[in-house]
Amino acid sequence: MKTKVSSNKPLFVIRQRAVTLMELIASVAIMAILVVGALTLYSSAQSGSNTTQLLRDLTGVSAATKSLFAGQGSYGTTAALNATLIASKAIPSSWTVSGSTVTHQLNGAVTVTGNAANFTIQLDAIPQDVCVKLLSNSSTGWSKVKVGAAGTEQTVFPISPVSASTLCSGATNSVYFTS
Repeated sequence: MKTKVSSNKPLFVIRQRAVTLMELIASVAIMAILVVGALTLYSSAQSGSNTTQLLRDLTGVSAATKSLFAGQGSYGTTAALNATLIASKAIPSSWTVSGSTVTHQLNGAVTVTGNAANFTIQLDAIPQDVCVKLLSNSSTGWSKVKVGAAGTEQTVFPISPVSASTLCSGATNSVYFTS
């Protein structure tokens, strides 16, 4: 006599193909790391681009000011030169002009002031990272540079990045370039 042996095997097997919660969390964490890395690289590139453009514009305004007053022997005594630079179309196209107010591409005010044999270009609202790069890369054509109205004047160029990072201690800074 034959007895039928019962097998507990199902006739068909359902295989699970879904993603587990741990796999999903790991995937989201990897994507977050990639996004943070990309944003960091973008921010660094943007900062470098802003610094390069600001240096170019600063040099252009300095050259235009020297050219305008070349035969005068003086830049005036505490005279604001913004209106003169605007009238002579010496303001860079990346800066905006509203009346006699000039604003650089980082949305800070620009003020050019004559003081007898020198003139000063004041740049306001310069972020710390741009300030450090601006100071450590602007070694030609300036007799002195300082950060903040009460800051220590720097007369030895180039300014090292270590010194520049100490000088640019605020989240935003006002930088004075004197030529």
